[in-house]
Amino acid sequence: MGRASGIGEPSQVFGTGREGFTTRPVVTGRYGVVTAGHYLAAAAGMEILRAGGNAIDAGVAMGFCLAVLEPQSNGIGGESPILIHHARSGRTVAINGQGTAPAAATIERFRSLGISLIPGDGLLAATVPSQVSNWLLALAEFGTLSLRQVLAPALDLARNGFGMYHGLRRCIAANEERYREEWPGSAAVYLPEGRVPEWGDRFRNPQWADTFELLARAEQEAAGRGRAAGLDAA
Repeated sequence: MGRASGIGEPSQVFGTGREGFTTRPVVTGRYGVVTAGHYLAAAAGMEILRAGGNAIDAGVAMGFCLAVLEPQSNGIGGESPILIHHARSGRTVAINGQGTAPAAATIERFRSLGISLIPGDGLLAATVPSQVSNWLLALAEFGTLSLRQVLAPALDLARNGFGMYHGLRRCIAANEERYREEWPGSAAVYLPEGRVPEWGDRFRNPQWADTFELLARAEQEAAGRGRAAGLDAA
């Protein structure tokens, strides 16, 4: 798990148990702390704080990054329940974050396909994607930066790539056969050059980058009507 200390202040690490030894350090900071499942996402969150964004801006930026970095756990086509405490206003808000079932996903429809239990993966199990909408709602209510600023780190990772790491590689290898046989679109992205990437290979997701750019461009075209209109257009 990536962690970043407060801006301009060295982190303080305290042992748990034997003095000087810990596997779960406590990280403190006067101006802000971010954490994420991948260190590059945590770095992006700290970059957003240093650029003047608040915790919501940083959190959304890290979420977009994790869609690129940890597709086995996150994705802009997925769900994102969000709990926010906004210290300045004193508000604590839950954003549901769950996608709704498609209109055609009825019991009768599944029975007509010979399915008695909704599958655990694949398109038939998917809800209407909600993640982008959830994040944009968080930005509209509590964020301060533009969507393009918040998207910049994720767009860079998707367009220019990052080093393939063991966790993602294991997941791709475990699903290689299904990608080839069932999900050719996934195979085109996650089996570049027709093979499982090696550890350390530069891995890119240009389709994600195009999608992020589309969102940012929609915001920019509507920006003349204000920040809220720009986010709504995205």
